Amino acid sequence: NNGYFRSGLAGQANAILLAPGLEPRGHRSLRIDEDRPEPRYCHAVRLDTLVVGNLHATTDIRNPRVPAAEIVRAEAFVTDFADGLPCVLAGDFNVRAEHLADLAGWSELGTGIDHVLVRGLAAAPLVTWPEERRRQNGRVLSDHAPVEVTVG
Repeated sequence: NNGYFRSGLAGQANAILLAPGLEPRGHRSLRIDEDRPEPRYCHAVRLDTLVVGNLHATTDIRNPRVPAAEIVRAEAFVTDFADGLPCVLAGDFNVRAEHLADLAGWSELGTGIDHVLVRGLAAAPLVTWPEERRRQNGRVLSDHAPVEVTVG
């Protein structure tokens, strides 16, 4: 019960899963929070033609500038790692789109707090999974509906 236990017991996670046959050419991680008790990271994987980054920003409902600053750090990290390659930066940003104004040059996709940012590639509209797609054995997996975007 994620609504009851939340991250204290259930944990926070971010991962980048690659399709079979895709070989990472490099991987980096950066701590993006400012020394908070629960560390937050951005992970990035370089492929032949693309860099993919993933993050889970701090939740601070009273001060959206906290996660927004983490996202700006993650964006700079992914941009530097990409060295000119197209990029995708996705994850639980814990802020809505109106707090992402500092991110120039990205197609911002996401209507809630989960976003997929794309730069240098065409992107199809974001799709949010309906609840029935994320049910397993009668239970809903995650308190967030997954979002996906087709790029390329």
